[in-house]
Amino acid sequence: MSRSFPGLASVSSSAGVRIPRIEWAQLTCRVVALLVLASVLPATTLAATYRVGSGGGCTHASIQAAVNTAAGNAGLDTIRITRTLAYGNQNIVVEADTAGIEFIGGYADCQTNSITLPNTAVSGAGGAAAAVFSLRGIATVFMNNLEISGGDSTSAGGGIEIVGGPKSIVLSNLFIHNNQGRYGGGISARHSAPNTNELFVLIDGDTAISGNTSTESGFNFGGGGLYCENASVLVSGGTYLLGNSSANYGGGIAASGCAVEIGSVGLLGGVLLNNYAARDGGGLYASLSRSIVSFYTADPEQPAAVIGNTAGEDGGGIMAFTNAQVSVYDAIIRDNVAQRGAGVAIEDVDGTPSVTRFLMQGTTLGAPGAARNCARREACNRISDNSAQNGSGGATPGAALFVRAGNDFAASVILRSTRVEGNEGQNLIDFDLDGDVSLDGALVEGNTLTGPMFDTSGPNAENLVIAASTIAANVFGAGQPVINARNVCAIESGGYRGTHVYRSIIWQPGHALIAMGGTPNLNCFQYLLANDLGVLPASTLNGVGDPLFNNAAAGNFRLRLSSPALDYAVAQSANSTRDIGPRVLDDPTIVNEFGAHDLGAYEIDQIFADGFE
Repeated sequence: MSRSFPGLASVSSSAGVRIPRIEWAQLTCRVVALLVLASVLPATTLAATYRVGSGGGCTHASIQAAVNTAAGNAGLDTIRITRTLAYGNQNIVVEADTAGIEFIGGYADCQTNSITLPNTAVSGAGGAAAAVFSLRGIATVFMNNLEISGGDSTSAGGGIEIVGGPKSIVLSNLFIHNNQGRYGGGISARHSAPNTNELFVLIDGDTAISGNTSTESGFNFGGGGLYCENASVLVSGGTYLLGNSSANYGGGIAASGCAVEIGSVGLLGGVLLNNYAARDGGGLYASLSRSIVSFYTADPEQPAAVIGNTAGEDGGGIMAFTNAQVSVYDAIIRDNVAQRGAGVAIEDVDGTPSVTRFLMQGTTLGAPGAARNCARREACNRISDNSAQNGSGGATPGAALFVRAGNDFAASVILRSTRVEGNEGQNLIDFDLDGDVSLDGALVEGNTLTGPMFDTSGPNAENLVIAASTIAANVFGAGQPVINARNVCAIESGGYRGTHVYRSIIWQPGHALIAMGGTPNLNCFQYLLANDLGVLPASTLNGVGDPLFNNAAAGNFRLRLSSPALDYAVAQSANSTRDIGPRVLDDPTIVNEFGAHDLGAYEIDQIFADGFE
């Protein structure tokens, strides 16, 4: 049978953020070789096909019996699991077969050679407190067209437990639901070797991981749908994780020292949906240095999304913890809930010189090869409609982002060309201790907050850089400034210190741009157009006036041809635009104020793009 595994590609570093390379190319070669081997061996005398069920043509009456027979055969064997039996009380262990096994369900009986729906159901209900399938040793395993439920493990994954390596596991067209395990309620993949090069898991096809539970409430474990440790996991095809829960971290996925690439089209684009974590990372939780996560859109018409997840503490959609690095390309994080960082939380508090990073951008530059830019620019690369709230519904910090670091420059966030809209909470981005946030070519609009939008007034290194961005039409605390900042700003060897705003539009009538004690350093606030510059001293570089948006009421914050923000600033071509268009284009019909750079998130030449014509 033929197999297609889209999305296997290498990962390269993104501009502005140094991301270590995941050795996907090496892993891809290994999986391709295995697929070729699987297609060749059945025709040889080394491989065998076993049929599990009752009636004519069946070779075994139980799955475990077929596994045991395959262990003594030298080839990559196939086990067909028919629908002629009810497979309950199952704990199937694969350990000794180093040549590998392929499990295939969906056969009506042992004499049928074609696969039909429904998938063959295999359940652990009523059996031992163990996973339904335990894949151990170094056996490569393919699993296809199975429904796996009822697993109940007190030590590892509930549905599928994957242990050790080196090996590759390929899971395709599975329905993994209503299992529970100490960690990895649906799937756990763990290796003792401290690397991500020996255990590779591919989750592909129309695979659904739904309604699974991780029961561990201690410090290290979680992953309602999937837990991985010292492994590499690729999620592709139409895979999605829906309605899983963790008593600890990572309602959908928990990655501990694990490289994860998520390039699935999911369920109408939704990949991490309605998952819950009692602590952090409702959709995704990533921690430790080998946790390098890429999440991207694979279908231009269906942007990948993290939707409707909840965390009892931090990171409703995504949580990146000490040393983890998470990159999101042209995707959506929306409708998530947490007490802090409803959309995303970034924390690095281990006291070492580690760096935890989160990058979100609207271009696939630096993304895995299977990533695709959205067909409709304004529909993608958004942090939208997330809610930071406590148990009684009261507003809490970090409607979009929560950032905490124990050292200078240890927790870094870059939002490039990102639309941040419709989020609700006490403030939009919350800093606790240290932290670094950069907005480049971003549009921040339509958020509802009770305090200032950005509060960087604390005594620690709370560093905020806003460049070539537009902030408008937000509702927040009466009399509050857009930015409440400390009287500290500089550019140091480690990065930007304090609050910096450049080449941007801030149109929030009734609110000053900035409030701070003492006299601000004007070198940190240049080429601005605002309704009120707050405590900034007078400068010919900054102006007060209406930016003249095209149609702000309809969400169109592009500039009219009569806007005073056109051809205003000294050119900085490194800045991004919201729509990924070119940044500095000099209009010869407009007299440059200081240069050819338009202020805000858009350049004027893109005025008829994205359905706003």
